[in-house]
Amino acid sequence: MQDSVPGTDLWHSDSVLREGEFDAEDVARYRRVLDRMALPYKVDNRLRAERADLAPMGMSAAGGLVSTVRDLAKLDAALDANAILLQETIDKAWNPVKLGEFVSPMGLGWFVQNHRGQRVVWHFGNIGNAYSSLLLKLPDQKITFILLANSDGLSATFQLPEGNVTKSLFAALFLRLVT
Repeated sequence: MQDSVPGTDLWHSDSVLREGEFDAEDVARYRRVLDRMALPYKVDNRLRAERADLAPMGMSAAGGLVSTVRDLAKLDAALDANAILLQETIDKAWNPVKLGEFVSPMGLGWFVQNHRGQRVVWHFGNIGNAYSSLLLKLPDQKITFILLANSDGLSATFQLPEGNVTKSLFAALFLRLVT
C-alpha cells in the first residue's frame, strides 16, 4: 500500500512532525501521495460546490487515513486471504460484540449487520465539508464495495454512526444489486 498516508497534515507545508515520528523516506512518499490528492469540496445551502479548507488534524489513522481505491483493494484482498490478520482477529472484527443481552452494531473496529440473510461488515470515514468514504464487505461472498469522495456526501447525511449502512443510498443500491 504505497499510496496511503496516516492523515492529511503533510499537505500543509508548515506542518511540523514530532522528532522521530516518521522517517524521511516515508515523509517524502506521504507528501508525493498528498500532492495527488483530490481537493476537498463542500456543498453550500444553494447546492453549489465550493472549495473547502482542510485544517491540520494530526498524523494518525484516526485523523483521516488518506488512501486510494487501489490500495484499499489490496488491503481487502489481504484481509480475504488472511494474509495480515489471524482468523481469530477477523472473527472478532466481523462479528458483533455481545455484552449480556446488549448486542453492539460493531465488532472489533468494523460495523456488522445482516441484510437479507447476508453478513455485512463495513466502515466509513468522514471529514466534515471535505472527504468521505464507505467500504462495505459481504465476506461470505468475497464481494467488496469501495467508495471515496472529495466531499462529505458519502457519509455525512446518512447517520452511519448509528450502525445501519442501509441508510446510505449508495450502500442500499449496492446491496439491492448483489443480495
